[in-house]
Amino acid sequence: MLLPVRSAAEAQAVAQPNAQVALPQVYLDTTYTPLSGNTIAVPAGGDFQAALNNANPGDTIQLAAGASYTGPFILPNKAGAGWIYIESSALSSLPAPGNRVSPSLAGLMPKILAPGSAAIQTVSGAHQYRFIGIEFAPAPGQYSALQLTLINLGNGETSVDQLPNNVIFDRCYIHGDPAAGARRGIAMDSTATAVIDSYLSDFKLTTSEALPIQSENGPGPFKIVNDYLEGGIGVSFGGWIPTIPNLVASDIEIRGNY
Repeated sequence: MLLPVRSAAEAQAVAQPNAQVALPQVYLDTTYTPLSGNTIAVPAGGDFQAALNNANPGDTIQLAAGASYTGPFILPNKAGAGWIYIESSALSSLPAPGNRVSPSLAGLMPKILAPGSAAIQTVSGAHQYRFIGIEFAPAPGQYSALQLTLINLGNGETSVDQLPNNVIFDRCYIHGDPAAGARRGIAMDSTATAVIDSYLSDFKLTTSEALPIQSENGPGPFKIVNDYLEGGIGVSFGGWIPTIPNLVASDIEIRGNY
């Protein structure tokens, strides 16, 4: 299912000073439905980027629970519609959809590591990726926390049509270094993006703000539901001049986070 996305004109509408605050007009459907395509298993030490490059819409990439995969990894822009799932090989042992994960379940998750640059990055227009039961963390010994973003969706695109879209983080454990922290968990400069039933922690710094989720160049719609969010600031939209002119983030659903 393709998540609904507003038109470029709607996303770039300039906010009116006297406009009434409104509830979201678009809600994202993040219902988990197993895919019917091929399963691509990537064992410990395997080539996750090759799996991303070779996967077709409808395929599932299965990473080995307990194994580490050091990025950066780039989400390609695939032709056609259809989701690609990236999930733990122990997914059946994790909580069912609709239930939040916790750090105690990390042993059932593959770990994607950020070596200094973001662990997950995107090309323009990358779409329909769902991460399920994955841990994201800084690489061991990586203490450049001030600049560290673990997941970077978007890369300074100048129009809504170029943005990554339809990306879901479902039952994921996303965290900074327990001692050094990290600046951001997810830079969400994208459209139709959701973070659900996940645990985001250790986003802390002594010299700057730190956030589990931040969007500076993303119009929405966004869904942030049933997550643990730990940081100097929980969630932020705006705060910087977007590279998309007159962009205003809207249709943002935030519920049940604590």
